[in-house]
Parts: sequence; C-alpha cells; structure tokens
Amino acid sequence: MDLFPRLPQKVRVFVTAILLVFCAGIGSLAAQPSVLLVHSYHDGYRWTRTLDRTLKAEIREDFPETEFFVEYMDSKRHSVETIAESFVELLRTKYADRDLDIVAVTDNPALELVLSSREELFGTTPVVFSGINDYRPGEYEQHQNLTGIAERPDIAGTVEIALELHPEAERLVGI
Repeated sequence: MDLFPRLPQKVRVFVTAILLVFCAGIGSLAAQPSVLLVHSYHDGYRWTRTLDRTLKAEIREDFPETEFFVEYMDSKRHSVETIAESFVELLRTKYADRDLDIVAVTDNPALELVLSSREELFGTTPVVFSGINDYRPGEYEQHQNLTGIAERPDIAGTVEIALELHPEAERLVGI
C-alpha cells in the first residue's frame, strides 16, 4: 500500500522512515514530539524546499503536535570545511538542552557532519537520512539508531524512459 501516492518516491520513503521511527518510539515520545531537520543545502534549492515542506505536512497529519527545528548548512554556497566548526557550535548552542525525538538529515554533507558530532550533540537520538550518494552497504553499521535511504541513480532505466519519450531520437549524449 502506498501511503503517499502524490509524493515523489524518494520523499515518500523518507517520510515513511521518519514515521516508522516515530511509531517505534511511540511509548517514549513527548506530548509534543520534536524533530531537528538538518539540510545540507539552502532553502532556495528545490529538492531541499520540497523535502522540508512535505516532511512537515505529512508528519503533522499523524503527529499534529510535532515541533520542527530546521537548520541549513548551505553547503552549495559554502564549503563544508569552512562552515563545519561554526555549524557544529551553532547546533551545540541551540540544541544542548533540547530533548529531540529525531534528527533528520538530507544529503551527504549534513549526514557526515551530524554523525561526526552526534555523540556530543545528540547522544542516542535516532537519525534518519535521505539523499545519500555513493552509499556502500555496511558503511554506517557502527552507528546505532540510524536509518534512511540512499540515492541510487538508475541509469539504464533513465535511458529506457528517455527513449520511450523520444522514440525519434537517433543518438544519446551523456554528460
């Protein structure tokens, strides 16, 4: 059964993963559950904006009292090396006394930064990720309470769809 048929597949899987983590911890969730959403990019980036808006709307359908906190690394415009230390300090300052139920991250820069500082910042709070490129099975097995979805391009499927949509095409150019 597809719970979210109107959403793109990657967004549906991400929302479902977060809802499953919520439901698994339902006995321990606060009256007002809280989610920290750490985006690798900025809110002007369409992927980030879609995930942010959709995630909040879908989770609030089942958990209307959920409080969301959102942080943007802005790593499309600033190198991770340049901002990592101050970004971790920002998270430490803002969330040291906050009891979060889930930390959700989008894309590789946010996942790497959160995992590198996780024990200090969030302890054993579950982390749910989305949009991870170049994922290798077992890569994160040393981390507890971690789940999510990897981004795996389907090149052959993309070519097949392109040829179906453009049967008159005589050549395919890859970049």
